[in-house]
Order: sequence, then C-alpha cells, then structure tokens
Amino acid sequence: MLTTGALAAPTEGARGVIHFTGDISNDACEVTGPGMTSKGVFNYNMGTVSKMALGSEAAPATSTTNLPTRPVTVDLTLQCAAGTSVTLELTAGITSGKGAGLDGLAQGAQITLTRPGQNTPLDLTSPTDRTFVANLDSSGKTSLQFLAYYTTQVGVSPAAVDPGSANATVNYTLMYE
Repeated sequence: MLTTGALAAPTEGARGVIHFTGDISNDACEVTGPGMTSKGVFNYNMGTVSKMALGSEAAPATSTTNLPTRPVTVDLTLQCAAGTSVTLELTAGITSGKGAGLDGLAQGAQITLTRPGQNTPLDLTSPTDRTFVANLDSSGKTSLQFLAYYTTQVGVSPAAVDPGSANATVNYTLMYE
C-alpha cells in the first residue's frame, strides 16, 4: 500500500557552541629538544654528584680529585621559518661568577656551562659570551648544544662546599633580526 502525503518535519535536537582559543606570536622559530617538559621549559636532572668531583669555574670538566666530573648535555633544537636570522641569548636566573647560582641548600657551588669539546666556561655575565648566532641549515633547523657542570664557586675548594639540593635556572631568549 502506498501512502501519499507530507513527510514529518525533522525535530531539532541539542545545540551548542564551539570555542577556539590560542595565541598568535611573533616567534619565527620553535625550540624543542630532550628535557622539554612544556612549551619553552626544559628540565635537566643533574643527578647526585660528590662535592669532591666538582671542577672549578675556570676548568669545569677537570676535577682536582680522581673522581670524574658529571656533565649533562643540554640540546636546544631550533626550527625556524625560511629566511629567519636568529640569535640565542642565555642569562642566569641567579648570577654566580660566570655561571648560574644555586637556589637550593648547597653552598659554594654553581652551574657552569661550556660548549661540547671545550673546557672553557661560558660567561653568562658577558653579552658577547652568552649570545650565539643560530646557523640554520637549508631547512631552517639547527641544534645548539651545551654541557652543564656543577662546579665550585671561585675561591671555594671542593671540600668547603656544603652539600644539599642544588637547583639553578638559566633563561634563554631568541632574538630575530
């Protein structure tokens, strides 16, 4: 049997709203790498290091005892838009000599940064020593590596370092030209 007539009109159901949130920035580069825990934040575990294994600020990779120093590799990978000219600047959260001062219970020590293959400390108080030109490859990518060491502060012997938590912060800023 065929029926003719009007079809029932559809019934309207639930309604809602879809929101989009976010930010648009001036950044022409994205920074990633091991140790990244959230956008722009890197955490590196320095582990437990004997105070007798600490190098000096002048020679971070050289312990004055037979114990080896324990560097941690910091690897910042930059992926940038084509044609970007960028430099990276490092600054210590707390300045201690040429390095980053500790905000934990340990006293007489600091974090000192070097470049791989070099035993010369970066001077985080010197604008020329703490600023690095990012030499990008043809795909706009580069990796900037540093070694982080616990070291004694200038004039402090390893035996005089007070043990305890030893946390430090180094800030980075990308500058575009």
